[in-house]
Amino acid sequence: MRHNSIWVGLVCSAVAFSWGAEAAQAQDRLSYPQQEAFRRIKGRYNDITRTFQNSHPKYESEKPKLKGMIVPPSYYVRYISSVDNIRKKISQIDKDVESSGLPTEHKDVKPTWDGLQAIRTKVDTWEKELRAGKAKADKMADPKSYPGIEEAFARLKELEKSFKDADFGGRAKPPVKEDKRRNKRAREEEKTREAAFALFLETGKIRKWCGETWNKYRPFVIATGGKSSNFYKQYVDTANALKSFLKDANECAEKLTKQFDESMKDAQKSLKWGIENNSDRSRAPVEKAFANAKAALDVLAMFPGYPPDNLKTRQEQYEKETKSTLAAIHDLEEKILAATRAPEEVYTESDREELREKMQAAWKRAYPDEKILAIRFHASGWKRTKKWVWTDTHETEKEWSDRSEMACIVIVKTDERVATLYPAYFNKNHVSDSMSLGVHTRGGGYVIRKMLIQNLD
Repeated sequence: MRHNSIWVGLVCSAVAFSWGAEAAQAQDRLSYPQQEAFRRIKGRYNDITRTFQNSHPKYESEKPKLKGMIVPPSYYVRYISSVDNIRKKISQIDKDVESSGLPTEHKDVKPTWDGLQAIRTKVDTWEKELRAGKAKADKMADPKSYPGIEEAFARLKELEKSFKDADFGGRAKPPVKEDKRRNKRAREEEKTREAAFALFLETGKIRKWCGETWNKYRPFVIATGGKSSNFYKQYVDTANALKSFLKDANECAEKLTKQFDESMKDAQKSLKWGIENNSDRSRAPVEKAFANAKAALDVLAMFPGYPPDNLKTRQEQYEKETKSTLAAIHDLEEKILAATRAPEEVYTESDREELREKMQAAWKRAYPDEKILAIRFHASGWKRTKKWVWTDTHETEKEWSDRSEMACIVIVKTDERVATLYPAYFNKNHVSDSMSLGVHTRGGGYVIRKMLIQNLD
């Protein structure tokens, strides 16, 4: 019986040992759901490792370079996005472990799980650093952190508009006698130019303010995207408008200088023409040229920053040349005046005196205050023209024209010493059997001369 007991005990021990070995083998093996969960976890772990290695080392290498620099929030956003991506995958792993009952201490699972915990710890530290950096950057990018920035932005916008609207004008225009419309326009142009000059005088202060403003709000510009910052764009737009404004000012000064120089040359050309052609018709173009030169000179005298030496040289030139040129014009006019004679009477037809009386009456009606000294018929006779002419601008109908014309000279007393010789015309219409007299010959291209009354015979 004793031997049987021993044998039974040995058999029981062997069975127990066998069951323990099978239980241990069962614990070493993962269930199918756990294996599937572990497969997903390893895939996500590899993604986490890849994302971390692609971003964290780069961030760490950039840190020393960024020390003391202004960093925009956007810099932190891309790294925080990586952290958020890692966090999402870690959360998915935690849920998978919990739902599958995966033993994290299992010999196959533990290396992955320990690696994940190491990354989790690093990500915790990294995220804390990133969130703190972004909070600081957000404050740097917040307009509320910069008192007066909205007013500065508005002023930059206003200055841009002022520079763009400013107009230095083109040529300087002298006032024209009895031309109210042109003179009004000239005054308006002068006011516009004066406003541009006033703004030009402020450019020194404006540039200083712009420099101070840039230094004051530069951190905000960097923190809000640098060149993509709205404040930066407005600052650049204002700077470009100022640059264009200063360029216009320089071009205006050059144009006015050129106007003065060319007008002074024109005056000399007109004088030379008068002398060479023995003509008393050079005074008007000379005076016009000097008026244009004086208009340019007056504007240059007001022009801020125009070189004083250049201005003084041209002012002295103007004083000297106007005096000498007008004196030369006067001498030429006196010479021509002394040599000018009234034309001889050539027309000898019987109606001459009747025509003279008609012209005298017509002239008196047009110029009642003038004294006629003589009327000379210097033409030999009537010039007759017969032809068909169009009656309308569309040239649809014609009519017969038969006209005659004859010129004469009306000599009028200008003062006690000088008389003026004006052309006048007799116009006959043979079709209607009528006559008209042309006495309005004081403008346009009519040749008007002067002579000494004492030379009128």
